Amino acid sequence: MGAGYYKTSLGLVGAAPQAETERLAVQARREYGGAGVFNTHMSQNIDVLEKWLAETRRKGSSSLSVKAILKGILPEQHYKVLAL
Repeated sequence: MGAGYYKTSLGLVGAAPQAETERLAVQARREYGGAGVFNTHMSQNIDVLEKWLAETRRKGSSSLSVKAILKGILPEQHYKVLAL
């Protein structure tokens, strides 16, 4: 369920003006630019989101598989134990 919601939301965000999503990504990077595990993880999430937004804009949100979404948003140790 979570990955499906994420995929739907990604399609909606991908329909927003690119300049606006880029502005928000820059703002988020400033907010989470500090040192520490949490900020590092948030920066990685922003990287993944920007990559997927670009793909969504090129190919549509249907181009992203649930498996790819889960791999991108879950820490490796959690992703490894899923039965996909």
